[in-house]
Amino acid sequence: MMLKRFFVLFFILGMMSCASLTPLDFNIDKSYLPKLESTYLFSDIRVKPARVKERVAPREIKGEDWIDQPMGILASQQWESSLADLFQNPEDTSSMGVARESVFLTVEIQRLSWNGLMGVDVATRARYKVINPMTGELIFSTVVDSLGSASSTEAFVGANRMRIALVNSIKRNIEVFATSFGQHISGRS
Repeated sequence: MMLKRFFVLFFILGMMSCASLTPLDFNIDKSYLPKLESTYLFSDIRVKPARVKERVAPREIKGEDWIDQPMGILASQQWESSLADLFQNPEDTSSMGVARESVFLTVEIQRLSWNGLMGVDVATRARYKVINPMTGELIFSTVVDSLGSASSTEAFVGANRMRIALVNSIKRNIEVFATSFGQHISGRS
């Protein structure tokens, strides 16, 4: 029991020491981004875990998809920061002077699970909703599943491998969302 508590404490401290947000280099089909940027202004982006489990255990939780609290908080912060970097870039002047529709983007993290010790895999599922704040109209909604991996060659410390795998999974999830939303916009016009 004492060893288990020590492991949990070590895991939490390891995750907290790696809590700074990592900027992501997105690999998105760029042909859709100009259409997104010229059509919509993402005025508000919110990310939250669907359900958070209070007790921390470094494994996938069976049954209902609960999200461990430290991992859920880190994932939410990374997700929100990454989406803001992608869609609310103040240095982007390509759509200056163009009237754009203001929209809200909400992301509900529905699953966040991991496995492995030497190599870590993190699976994520998120529901994205793009909403018109004036009318409440749902413009676009999709659920995206993704998987991110990290091997022991990428990071020696397990908590760092976990973080790399989490970032890779979030990055892939956002890429799939942005591409599918871009395709949706292109099909609408």
